Amino acid sequence: MQRIIGIDYGTIRIGLAISSETNQSAFPLSTITVGDDHSSAIAQIQAQCQEHEVAEVVLGLPLAADGSEGDMARQVKAFGERLRRVGLSVHYIDERFSSQGSAAVMRGDGQSSRKQRQVIDQVAAQQILQTYLDQHGAA
Repeated sequence: MQRIIGIDYGTIRIGLAISSETNQSAFPLSTITVGDDHSSAIAQIQAQCQEHEVAEVVLGLPLAADGSEGDMARQVKAFGERLRRVGLSVHYIDERFSSQGSAAVMRGDGQSSRKQRQVIDQVAAQQILQTYLDQHGAA
């Protein structure tokens, strides 16, 4: 069974999470700093996918409160299209509340705001991926 990578896309940082070997649980993986044209980020994601034998990625889609797509959702879809062009299967999942939920989880764990900034994108990616795994019965 191939593992899946979850992605919390941002214009400054991209958080990555990876599924367990059974695709039942998601775990934080890394944070990528975004460059001017995203080529480095695409290459780093591709390298992570090769290293962990991943062919599928789940991108969090930041929909508006009413469920409509705004500018950021369009940016995410454009990024997803670039991932498709390098051979990855891309899925989208509503991530409207992943970053806020990640911050709440981390505060509950007693992490400082400085530490939170270092890993919040990974935790958001973990929540995105876990939601996908739970919704799709990936087991």
